[in-house]
Parts: sequence; structure tokens; C-alpha cells
Amino acid sequence: MDPNNDSANCEVQFLEESILEAGFESYIQSEYELPYFVDVDYPESAPDTPREYLIGLAKRVLNAGGNRTGFTHHTEIRRSLHGWAPEYNEDVDGDPGYWGECAFGLSSHEINFGRLEGDGETKEQKARTVLAWARDNIDAEVLVEIEENYVSDIRSMWDDAAALAEGELQIRKFQNSPPDNVGGWHRFDASDERVKLAYRANNHDVPVVIGVYEAGEDLDVHEWTIENWEANNGDPLETPKNRFPASTRTNDGPYARLRNHLQTYNADPLPVDTETDTNSSAPA
Repeated sequence: MDPNNDSANCEVQFLEESILEAGFESYIQSEYELPYFVDVDYPESAPDTPREYLIGLAKRVLNAGGNRTGFTHHTEIRRSLHGWAPEYNEDVDGDPGYWGECAFGLSSHEINFGRLEGDGETKEQKARTVLAWARDNIDAEVLVEIEENYVSDIRSMWDDAAALAEGELQIRKFQNSPPDNVGGWHRFDASDERVKLAYRANNHDVPVVIGVYEAGEDLDVHEWTIENWEANNGDPLETPKNRFPASTRTNDGPYARLRNHLQTYNADPLPVDTETDTNSSAPA
């Protein structure tokens, strides 16, 4: 986890409070029981500063449109912004001095798509202007709903980042200390040294072996029928493949795919007298 993300990641505008205000690292520590050494990468698509949060929220407000906000077209938003904006040198409560310039400076493209332009400070000023205008011109309940959805989406990104780190931790544990049994799958020691980890089971009424093995300089994983496996003396390169491993969403390493395959296929244990080139016995 990036220690820079332990500060507040948002500056709520329409909500009374937000779970994001504690910061990314504090959120992960409070919501997930991960070991201290597990590094959770901050999601690239999530805002990681209060400035980025404001810019993203302003985009949500501009993109809301329709019956929810009372503005069905970006030209209506433009007219409302211009009518709301303070005039030059007009003293308006809460105006930091740039509302008028930003309100009149927003292009049709920015209003239509919510993609504010300029450097970081300029975009923040535009975002604060849009949010101040929205507070005066859009129903408060609608604004609360918009920000709630925004916070929910960010939280989902944080949760996905934690789930990915947790999954990678489980894969490392599986690789370093593989269990003897995963459902109906039973681990065995293959005679070929190129096979790094192998399991066997009755998968869809077919006795099979699946394993991680050396394929040149890389590791690969496949499933073979025990009949073909034995006919080729347990050679992972010569044995015809029976089934590719079940695909994974994010972790695509060979051990991740093997683990996912074992969890995906609810196979049955093989009978004790089933023969394979193994140094371990089937489970009782």
C-alpha cells in the first residue's frame, strides 16, 4: 500500500461523511484481515487525492443531466451557470474569487462530457465552481444520490484491489505449501522432474491428471487423461492434452490457473487402486 494514500482521499461535498475519508490504507486495514507484508496496490482508476475526487464528482454532476437534475441539455446547464455566476468584482458569499471566470470559461465540450481541462489547479477550481453551482441549482437529494453512487464506485475499486492482493497471497500459499486435497482432487508426486505440482481426480467421469510443468523456459499447466498419461510414461510434453485449465479473471500464472481449475471442477476422488506414476497414495 502506498503510504501517501493513508491521508483523506476525498473531500465530501453533499454527504455528511464518507468511509473514504479515512484513507485507502486505513480502509483496507479495517475491512480486510491481510498480513502486514501484503502490498495492496492503489487502483489506477480511483481518485487518490481530494483534488481528483472533486474533479471526478464534478464530472458525475455534469453527466447526470435529464429529469434527475432538471437540465436535459448541456446548453441549459451553460445558461444556468452564466445566470448563477457572480459578475466581475461582485462580492458573493463563499466565492473564492474564481467562480465567475470558471463558469464563463467552461467550454461546451467540458459541460457536455464533464471532462474538465487545464492544469491540476485550474481543473480543481472548475470542479469547485461546478459543485457550488450544483448546490444552488440542483435538488439536494439528487446531489446526495450522485455522490453516494460515486463513493460506492470508488469503494468497489478499493475492494477489488484488496481482493486481488488477497488472491495473490492465497496463490503464493498454494504454490509454496500445496494442500494434499482440494475437493476431490488429490496431490501426488509425478516421476517426471519437469512436473512441479500435480493432482488427480475423476473429472466428469474421466480419470485425469492436471499439473504445472516445465515447457522450455516457462511453466505451463494442462490436464491429461490418466490413460494417455500412463501410455506416455507421465511425460507432460508428449501426453496429448485433455482439457485446458479453467481461466482466471486476473491472476494468469500457472499456479493460479491450476488452483482455479481445482476449485472450478467439482471432481470426485479416484479409487484407491487407480494407478498413476505416483509416490503417494490416493486419499482414503
